[in-house]
Amino acid sequence: MFISVKLKSFILSKLKLVFQVIILGFVGRYFLNHISDFKHLLSIDFKWLPILFFLSVFSLIPVALEFNYSSKLFNLHLKAKEWIGLSVINTFYNQILPLSSGVFIRGVYLKKKFDLDYSKYSGLMGVSLILNILTGCIVALLIGVFGPFEVTYITEISISLSIILISCIVFYLSVKKLTKIDLRIKFVNNFILSVNDGIDLIQENKKFMCTILLIQLLMNLGFGLRLFLCFWILNLEVSFLIVIFVQSLTMLTTLISITPGNIGIREAIIGNMQVFLGVSFEESVLAATLDRIISLIIILVLGMYFNFTLIQKELK
Repeated sequence: MFISVKLKSFILSKLKLVFQVIILGFVGRYFLNHISDFKHLLSIDFKWLPILFFLSVFSLIPVALEFNYSSKLFNLHLKAKEWIGLSVINTFYNQILPLSSGVFIRGVYLKKKFDLDYSKYSGLMGVSLILNILTGCIVALLIGVFGPFEVTYITEISISLSIILISCIVFYLSVKKLTKIDLRIKFVNNFILSVNDGIDLIQENKKFMCTILLIQLLMNLGFGLRLFLCFWILNLEVSFLIVIFVQSLTMLTTLISITPGNIGIREAIIGNMQVFLGVSFEESVLAATLDRIISLIIILVLGMYFNFTLIQKELK
């Protein structure tokens, strides 16, 4: 049985690697085939860059607030430099490494400095992931039903979002029963156990879920505003409400974090929303690329700073 479980884990890890290589291969091929389109980014009005950089920093505030609020459930009273810096580091490593590596590195910091049990921390992060998906589904579903859509595809998307939303709620309600079932896949069993621990933790604080949902809503709006401005700078007329709808859909990609920062996946989703945005696939991808470049610059600069001042200095 041990060999079987070990073999399954090995196969799954290799499959993840294969998917990552395939996706990055498509990204590289698309870039080479459309390099003339990407050259248009060099001709944008650079006076708007400070605003984009400001929005990138501003969009990190809800992320940091969520982490700070979550840490209080463990009776941790982090310094501002820590809850802001660790949130940046989490995003930083997620951007340069696959499989949500930032979550693990942040957990190591909390374990070494505060002796926080990693299973409890990962459980809370699992619950946060589910709430993230719920937020994306709810916002996209509300805009899809009541928004200014005139295409038939919105019906199929709304049905799909409803299924995801119901699935998340069912999983949340039945997670305790699932902990008693051996699914014979180690990381799945561990995830279910962790989420169960996280649910037990937040049940002691009834306001936690509502507060996190509100913070994630602000996070979604911040990212959406930056993406909208990227379209606007490229002289692409799109509806702000529909951009928020598209941004909400990209929040669902946190569930399938394969490539670093979900590069290629997020851009593909935004590109395929062309029918709603009213621009071409190439133009949508171009705006998404500008959005990624701006956010990546901020994350790399702040990430390297906090990585040195927190991870290397504090844990030395």
